[in-house]
Amino acid sequence: MVNKTGHDGQKDPNISQHYFPADPDLRQAWKLAIRREHFEPSKNSVICSLHFLPSDFKVESSDSNPRRKRNRKDNSLVSRRLVKEAVPTVFPNLPSYYTKSKPKPRGDNSSQNRNDKTFQRHEKEAAAFLDGEKFSSVDEVMGRIDLSCFPDVIVTKKNNGLLIYQLAFSDNDHPPQMIFTIEIFHDLTFQVWIGQVISSRGSLLHIIRDDKLSSTGQLINLIAHARNKPDNQRTEVDTYEQCYQLLEGTLVQEGCSEETKKKVAFLMEQLKLLKKKENARRYSPTLLAVACLWENTSPSLYRMILHDGFLTLPSSSHLNRLSRAFSVESGVSEGTKAYLKARAGKLNEREKIVALLVDEVATAKRVEYSNGTFFGFEKMEPTKTVLAFLITSICGKYKDVVGLNPVVKLNAELLAHFHRVALRAATEAGFLVITSICDGHSVNRRFYSEMLCDGRLKVSISNEEAGGQSMFLLFDVVHLFKNFFTNLLRRKHFDCPDFQGKRMNASFAHVKSLYELELGKPIKVAHKLTAKVLNPRPIECMSVELADRFFHPSTIAGLQYYSKDHPEWMGTAHFLQTIRNWFNVLNVKTTFTGMRKRDWSKDPIRTSDSVQLKFLENFAEWLEKWEKQKTLGLSKETFLCAIQTSKAMPKLIVHLLEKEGMDYVLTGKICSDPIEKRFGDYRMLGGSNYYVSVRQILEAEKKIRLNSLIRLSSFTLKEAKNVLSASSEGEVENDTSALLAAMEVFEGSCIPSDEGDEGAVFYVAGYVAQKLVKSTKCQACQEIVSKGKTVPRITFDVGVDQESSIKSTKDDLISLVTRGGLTYPSDATFYGQIMENQEIRQLFMRFKNPQKSFVAALMEILLVQEDKYLLAMNLLPDIFSRFFNCMSKNHVSEINDTIHNSKKRGRLTSSAPKSNQGEHDPDQGILATVYNIKKAMEGMDPISRKPETGKHNKKRSGELLDLLQEDTKKGPTKSIRKMAAERNFAPINVNRAVHQDLGLKSFVRTQRHLLTATMKARRLERVKIYSDKKIFTVDAVLNRRNDQLLAETRGQVEGYYRTKHPAQVIVLGIVASDGNKMPPHFFRPNEKVNSDDYYKVLRYKVLPWLKSTFPRNNYVFTQNGALAHTSKKVQEFCKGNMASFWPADFWPSSSPDVYPLDFAVWGFLEGKTNKTSHPR
Repeated sequence: MVNKTGHDGQKDPNISQHYFPADPDLRQAWKLAIRREHFEPSKNSVICSLHFLPSDFKVESSDSNPRRKRNRKDNSLVSRRLVKEAVPTVFPNLPSYYTKSKPKPRGDNSSQNRNDKTFQRHEKEAAAFLDGEKFSSVDEVMGRIDLSCFPDVIVTKKNNGLLIYQLAFSDNDHPPQMIFTIEIFHDLTFQVWIGQVISSRGSLLHIIRDDKLSSTGQLINLIAHARNKPDNQRTEVDTYEQCYQLLEGTLVQEGCSEETKKKVAFLMEQLKLLKKKENARRYSPTLLAVACLWENTSPSLYRMILHDGFLTLPSSSHLNRLSRAFSVESGVSEGTKAYLKARAGKLNEREKIVALLVDEVATAKRVEYSNGTFFGFEKMEPTKTVLAFLITSICGKYKDVVGLNPVVKLNAELLAHFHRVALRAATEAGFLVITSICDGHSVNRRFYSEMLCDGRLKVSISNEEAGGQSMFLLFDVVHLFKNFFTNLLRRKHFDCPDFQGKRMNASFAHVKSLYELELGKPIKVAHKLTAKVLNPRPIECMSVELADRFFHPSTIAGLQYYSKDHPEWMGTAHFLQTIRNWFNVLNVKTTFTGMRKRDWSKDPIRTSDSVQLKFLENFAEWLEKWEKQKTLGLSKETFLCAIQTSKAMPKLIVHLLEKEGMDYVLTGKICSDPIEKRFGDYRMLGGSNYYVSVRQILEAEKKIRLNSLIRLSSFTLKEAKNVLSASSEGEVENDTSALLAAMEVFEGSCIPSDEGDEGAVFYVAGYVAQKLVKSTKCQACQEIVSKGKTVPRITFDVGVDQESSIKSTKDDLISLVTRGGLTYPSDATFYGQIMENQEIRQLFMRFKNPQKSFVAALMEILLVQEDKYLLAMNLLPDIFSRFFNCMSKNHVSEINDTIHNSKKRGRLTSSAPKSNQGEHDPDQGILATVYNIKKAMEGMDPISRKPETGKHNKKRSGELLDLLQEDTKKGPTKSIRKMAAERNFAPINVNRAVHQDLGLKSFVRTQRHLLTATMKARRLERVKIYSDKKIFTVDAVLNRRNDQLLAETRGQVEGYYRTKHPAQVIVLGIVASDGNKMPPHFFRPNEKVNSDDYYKVLRYKVLPWLKSTFPRNNYVFTQNGALAHTSKKVQEFCKGNMASFWPADFWPSSSPDVYPLDFAVWGFLEGKTNKTSHPR
């Protein structure tokens, strides 16, 4: 036999060798098939493939992953394999009985199998019959339809569709009437008309449930239904139903887009809701989801829409009831994990590569109780901040909060715990956390170096939650960019080493000089520089906008442009350009900005050897060199954070390009902007308040998550409810066990300790009973809860004296507050209220849901009590919940009062002994003040005001006045408060000395234009032309202040008389600043000057005079803002024909803002011409 397995260099490619299987049973079967005595195969023993049947081999791949077989042309395997149960059976060189053929499988012809085969045969025949009736185009409908049973039905083709109809002819000469019409469109959608009315799809659901026809049987049934429709149903049609059917018909029309279908579906639902009563409306999930989005976005606008009534929408209370099932708890709860998994399920693998952002948001120092939970209280203290963890996709727009942790005081250990929990939750949800980003706060630096890096800061660490993947540690780029600006602002000068061969000594004074140099210029190079950038307030120092303006390319260009005259500015320009390039490289958010701006620093990073990565590496080395010089430079913290980020970012980018397979990286996605924006959303949803409470933050996050599920992940409201529903049953059980353990002495604390508390508890129990009576309709339950208006006799398992004391205190309170309208609680209601132990109420503040734990604990206690509670067992949870709400609100009110008093009255209590500082008494300071006043008054005469001396204040001496006068001369802008502090005088004395003794007043300085020598010379050459109009009447002019008349008596003084409509004339006067004047122009009597009249005077009288008087055109023509002067026609004429003209919108503050004609010429002329009245 020829060797076909590779011996002597000869090999047949169709022959393969196969090792003995590892399965002992199959290995034994192979040994028995070979039939060699005492044969024991070794680990290298093989069998040729010729000893197997062709059916023993697997030749095609069953792998569903296309990436692993992309290099193969078909689905065949490169190397065929044996099937699992293959055994060698072919031995051609041995006797034939050694070769066994595979036995034919036995048949299974039982009765059950025969029945199944018969049923399957019938199913195939029925399917074949139905397949024969099916059609897929209009042409097939024409070929297969058989209307022999409907001889009066007509079928015609219409465009690309089909029209089936029937006409009813009358014996008279009336035109035929249409009985029905079925229109089939090209895509087999249809529309049925019965008479003149469109049939709704709802009326045809018993015939066809789809929007398209698919078989001749469906079409025959439609024709029969439309043909046999009663006449009375063809004519009586509701208007709303007709509109609904018309809108429904548009959904099946050709060319109807998805956007149009959404709008039509909305209108159809509004029509359906319009006919129904308010309590019978049923809203679709789509409308409920949209209404929730609208209400969450703007509750006030949603209420306005409801009030106007233009749309039929669910009420705000209905949406609130739906949203109560949604919950967002502090920390990383099970609901948060379910929400993250739901959002991750809608993302692709690339979008699941995320960055974990860490930051704190300041909160209002306030404790709140809502829905059975306390907010803003941790470790028996009110919280000050909320530590937030947010994940944002590096390759997409996805971002979500992982955890919100209220904290009193944050440290590195606590941050490490919260960070580990958030990281685990994000990983379990399916995200890959590739980097962690936070700001340069001391807690964050210590967390990175000591908690994550074992004392020495590293570029990356191993993420154990993700199986050892690298997680890079970064500080926020935007915060570092602001720190570069604030460091230079405070230190004024940097001594930097050279960077890339350029001198780098930065000075803040150079930028300030640039601003002062361009001050007053209408066009500036450094147009982004303002006074606020150079002199920010302390709260504005960390503004990103100011830092961006300072390092703006226009500022750098200004320094470079003016460096010809100021060569020392070039070093500052190089420093600003370097910092700007660094920020641009780490803030790329689009792929086309670098191409559009022609700036290499704004291009996305595509390769591991790109220019941007080399720049970052050089920048990190430059910072390290600068730090080692120990010269004027950045702070120690800024150096640390900037070096860490400049080193870690290139490593992260290379990892994303090479190991994660990204084509490019947008570094602007790797920053803390998303978490800062989320804090802004919290404040906006919390009423536009900066200090929002913990409850407001959690409620805002609930709204954001609901919007994300509905809008971004396309969840229905029911699906969103399943995701966001609270799932804290395990935590409630644990809290209940802890509460029961703390209530071991519960039996001794059933009765309140204070004798006056029984009446108050009884009163509250009556309130609970009244609410329960209103909410339940069961008469038996009402009798259990309440005993009507009669005070019941309640018996307790206590002594006789104690029981009588309880009854008396209860009756005393009821006699004070009742006026015949109270509902008296039953024994079970009252006894349920006094079971709360006041000493352990602080335990509830640590529970996730203290109300549920309280109710569960009391119910478990009552289950082992006597049978007197069995009748009220179903009502007791509601009783306990209502009483717990009352108790919790009072407790929260006390805590907030303590917080308020510690803020507002801290000065009054500062004199208290140190031993009592921890226990704050709000009345202690007031009582101490009253006590001191009373003690001071003892043994004194009645208090009265000391009489004034009437003399000058001796403290305002001549020496003081000399000093103050010297201060005002040196610095007239110095404030009085500052002068008083420097001279150690009271501000009131200095104020009076400056104003009364020195006679000085405070004036506000106004901004004016600085005239250059060129501007002054040009203004000397030009002449200003002033024009104005004046109305002269026949009445005399009266100067009320200066026109006086000498006479002996008042009766001899002649009065000033005016006429109602005196005759008048309008005069136009024009004078020049060099003394030239145009002869006055008199308009016609009683003429109202409009733009056309004024235009004619300018063109035919004023302009010729200007040209003849000023042939060199060295004049500027001005006029006031009268309507005729500012018209478009007049303005365009003056601009186009006069040498120089100041338009209506141009009037510099340094030029005269009054006309000499108004305040000199007209008054003088009027005093001469109108000294006495003229006859009309």
